[in-house]
Amino acid sequence: MKSSLILFFIFTISIITLPTMAQDLTADEEIEEKTISLLRTIDLFNLYFKKADANQLDPLLADRYMHTNGSSAPYTKKVWLNYIRSRKTKLDTKALVITEYGMTDITLTFYDQVALVNGVVFSKGEENEVPFDKKFRVTHLWVMENDQWKRAGFHDGNIE
Repeated sequence: MKSSLILFFIFTISIITLPTMAQDLTADEEIEEKTISLLRTIDLFNLYFKKADANQLDPLLADRYMHTNGSSAPYTKKVWLNYIRSRKTKLDTKALVITEYGMTDITLTFYDQVALVNGVVFSKGEENEVPFDKKFRVTHLWVMENDQWKRAGFHDGNIE
């Protein structure tokens, strides 16, 4: 009788916990899928930024995008894309030469269809023949819109 009761108890607990374990596995798989998708989008975004390709960056930005650098007032999507176009002119005329650009130390935190991203951006090159080597701590806010990650917010602070 005692062993039957123990078996019944183990069986009942396993029935209760199995769906929970399956849900956790599904949640982990969903986080992994979101992570891969968002990291790919960030890589593309950074490539387009390095090239100053406003046409490719535009659909990766939320309509109400807010961009701030250091202590500056926020830029709208339109103002920031105009800055990117002026940066493209500098790149084309070699007034700006980027030799290295990337993002490291990336951490992602997901909240449903929103992600908070933190990392370090580094940039090396020359502007008007003056060398630069910069690092910034950045925070991004990404939102999922129509099955596409879009950057909704950005802020950075100078490290070096």
